[in-house]
Amino acid sequence: MTSKNRNQLIFLVLLFLLAAGVKFYKSTPKSTSQETVSHNEKTAHQNVISPDEKLVYTKHAKCRMECRHITEEEIREVILEGTINEQKSNDRPGDCPTYALEDDTKEGQHLRIVFAKCANVTKVVTCIDRGKEFDCDCK
Repeated sequence: MTSKNRNQLIFLVLLFLLAAGVKFYKSTPKSTSQETVSHNEKTAHQNVISPDEKLVYTKHAKCRMECRHITEEEIREVILEGTINEQKSNDRPGDCPTYALEDDTKEGQHLRIVFAKCANVTKVVTCIDRGKEFDCDCK
């Protein structure tokens, strides 16, 4: 076997091994896929705020909803599909811990809804469209 043929054979074997390694890597199940993490993040808050809960809207929340064109249906969508923003939430023990849920709605709004989870009621405290500035006069 000539040196040229031997080099070609080595090259083909290496190419085959590389292709087999790539195929094996792609077919190996991952321990935590991104879909699983996203699903867990999206459903974790439902232990805190249930989609079936009766909500009480504060005067401030109603004003923000009207000004920012946010409907009660979109609030429910955020409860079902959103994720908790830990930095904007305050779940320390107290009268009413607050939870900020965020989601991009079907309407294309980038919403953050802040809920106060009190002993016998869940309040919608405020509604924010993170993608657009509004000049609301809510006090």
